[in-house]
Amino acid sequence: MARIRDVEQGDKYRDKLGKILPGELTATYFLIRSLAGESPSLSPYLLLLAIVLCAVFFAVSPKLIELATVRNRILYCVTFVFWVAAIDNYRFAVDVLTAPAEQVTIIVFMTSGLAAIWSFFVPHVMDQRS
Repeated sequence: MARIRDVEQGDKYRDKLGKILPGELTATYFLIRSLAGESPSLSPYLLLLAIVLCAVFFAVSPKLIELATVRNRILYCVTFVFWVAAIDNYRFAVDVLTAPAEQVTIIVFMTSGLAAIWSFFVPHVMDQRS
């Protein structure tokens, strides 16, 4: 039987964090990212792919990993988007946002910071199954 990923009554912070980490999606994204290589022309498509993966995952997650609560499915998908932005922050800043060189470092720092803050915050707002 698959592990239930919705938060249960009595789950500690560590348990909640483990349930919301988007491991399945991140592994899929890394596979496709490695196939894309460092080609700047593929960066917008990687971002689009991340959004499509979220939509597909949102639809199949109740059966795939028993993540049934709508709020938690949304949080899981948003967490994945934050992770993708943090993983490829330089690539997206330069290739997608076409940020000037002096702003790239700021964008990279802000993206990484927001992803870290989100990862610490999200377990506190997850719905609990009774």
